[in-house]
Amino acid sequence: MYCSEKCQKEAWPSHIFDCQPGQPINTAYRLYKACLQDAIPTDEETREDYGFTKAARTMGGRSKTMLGGLYAGLFFFGARIPPKDVHKWRLKGQLVQKIKDSFEPLPPDVRGLYYPWFLEHQSVLEVAVPDDELIVDHTSSIIRSAWIKAGGSPSDSLNVIDTKIRGLSPPRQACHILYRGFSDSGHPNPVQDQWIDFGFVATLNSTEECDLGVAYQALARVCTFEEFCVAHESSSIPTLFERYGLQCTLHFRDVMAHSPYTRKSVWDLKHYVDKLKAGTPGDDTSEVTPVRSVTADYGYMNCRKDGDGKLLDTAYKRYFAHALADPIALHEACIQGNLFKYLTPFAQWKASQKIAYARLLKTPYPLPQPFEYAGITCNGNVTVYIGGPPGPETASTSSA
Repeated sequence: MYCSEKCQKEAWPSHIFDCQPGQPINTAYRLYKACLQDAIPTDEETREDYGFTKAARTMGGRSKTMLGGLYAGLFFFGARIPPKDVHKWRLKGQLVQKIKDSFEPLPPDVRGLYYPWFLEHQSVLEVAVPDDELIVDHTSSIIRSAWIKAGGSPSDSLNVIDTKIRGLSPPRQACHILYRGFSDSGHPNPVQDQWIDFGFVATLNSTEECDLGVAYQALARVCTFEEFCVAHESSSIPTLFERYGLQCTLHFRDVMAHSPYTRKSVWDLKHYVDKLKAGTPGDDTSEVTPVRSVTADYGYMNCRKDGDGKLLDTAYKRYFAHALADPIALHEACIQGNLFKYLTPFAQWKASQKIAYARLLKTPYPLPQPFEYAGITCNGNVTVYIGGPPGPETASTSSA
């Protein structure tokens, strides 16, 4: 069902992600949403379906931008093709021809700059048997490039590189994984641990996300890998940004203040919501679960009935999508025991849902006495017991 007739008629291709009508949503809608945000799709299925993976593998990073511009022109200018039609074209193997059919009737000066590029590179959308050898070569090139940038020997084999990296501490391994993304002109996505460990979870929209990715890549060009690793291990990456004249937001500083060791559990809540949003609506998201500190701090421990978890998911999705969302303020509301009151203006729950939300958002806070680790996630094999040793009266802030 549509949430309203107006939504159905005017904004369904984008609003479908909020309505969640209960049926799988195809990747054409994810492509549409990315174009609407002037961004490149981040989920692998969409990137694969619409040529971004092949373009990056065979032509480099700029090709993804050109391909994105082509689809934006298809959706928003000229013929204004709806996502459902693009989906049908792809399934029938007609994507290349139908794109041509859509642009050719337009005057040349209206077709834009991306269509001429497409005519010269249309093979990127032609269906072909995957070239496994080419894929392996591209992946190997990324791994080797990142390894050399990190100071590794160019003569090391992939097996040697893998063995050496596995022997490093988890924070150093994370730095190597991050640098691999840089080698492919990319940055972490929400399903990766690096999304939270390196502060991307602090971004509240695609513009902030891209800006942070660009800043990290600029940093990698001017500082040594050792310098970067030391900064990560000592929770001082914001200081490293400043040293090289790079800007960072208050939220980024907050996430990174003690990363990768501890952080406010609100950032794990945001990471959880980001992972839910990154999946294709309609997919089975049962494997995406909040970490224990989020379960304790943000009401998920109160889920007893079918649908309770979805109610909380919806409330937090709406909160983080709001223009006035402030994760630090949400954290303060959490440890003061004011989640229900604080979230009410943001969550837009129905009158019939208030009793359920009041029950779900009841937490152990505020604590009877100040506690340093209230509302904190500790990484690693660490469990901090609030109120003393384990017992029936002790709550806990646990490791992620």
